[in-house]
Amino acid sequence: MAPAVTVPLANRSICVITDDSLAGQPFGAEPTIDELLQAGAIIVVRKPFANVHERGQVDTIIVLRHQGNRFEYYRAPDKDLLRHAFITNFQPTYGRHLQSGITVVSRRKSTSCQNLRIGDTERTNYISVTYSGSKISTVKVEPYVD
Repeated sequence: MAPAVTVPLANRSICVITDDSLAGQPFGAEPTIDELLQAGAIIVVRKPFANVHERGQVDTIIVLRHQGNRFEYYRAPDKDLLRHAFITNFQPTYGRHLQSGITVVSRRKSTSCQNLRIGDTERTNYISVTYSGSKISTVKVEPYVD
């Protein structure tokens, strides 16, 4: 794992940190569609999506809402891939794990930031964090999906 590096951007209210562990697995065990549905999530969008790698195969984009949080998955026949997650409620287990990881990583930053972007070394997975005062208010998780 590469050490965390803080890079203040032009307006100094945004910081960028590299942390492979958190960017690669922000929830620890990633919540699955089935787990979210069992916990009370609802599907708000289900739309077909042409697979760019398999000619003629149509996969599905599934968007779920769970306790104010939004998850978007790419569903192929053999797997579900998280495309985006927008978290504003940190009470569910996945939210507490995410918030805890961000708190640990953000302590490494050396400047005061209203916005934090955490990425991995390969620059493929990102977590964007917005603070309200000194408290995390929203988090957008953007894992790499090809």
